[in-house]
Amino acid sequence: MNALKLKTYPSEYFSFIRKVDLKNHPRVSHLVDEKYSLPVGTKFRNSLNRYVELHHILPIFEGSVLETGNFVVLSPFHHLIAHLILAEKLGGKHWCAADAVTKGSDLVRNYRNDDKDYCHLVKVYKEKIKYNVHQYKPNDGVI
Repeated sequence: MNALKLKTYPSEYFSFIRKVDLKNHPRVSHLVDEKYSLPVGTKFRNSLNRYVELHHILPIFEGSVLETGNFVVLSPFHHLIAHLILAEKLGGKHWCAADAVTKGSDLVRNYRNDDKDYCHLVKVYKEKIKYNVHQYKPNDGVI
């Protein structure tokens, strides 16, 4: 993981994900050292008996890799909050990541739509996310 990049992240982001990370739940203690993969998400869902999502602590677009130490297990609501914290503090592509968490495949949307807190948060932030994604312009080398 890119430790230098993580130093630029707000401390409230780390406090938040540490507090809500479901990897700490006793029913999944046997999964803590699982290697990162899509099937590991299913293992966490089955062990917790609820829909959860894997969240990259340092996003792939920031140079991270798919490794065990770079993910936490969050509810859809907490997943979106984690991205909103980064978007509010760091801006740029983080707004695009928050936008991506409000979308997804039909299956993911069905699970997320069962989470009333998540749906309310999407409604509250929908326009702000849309505005900031539209404003985001990747650095094209022009000053």
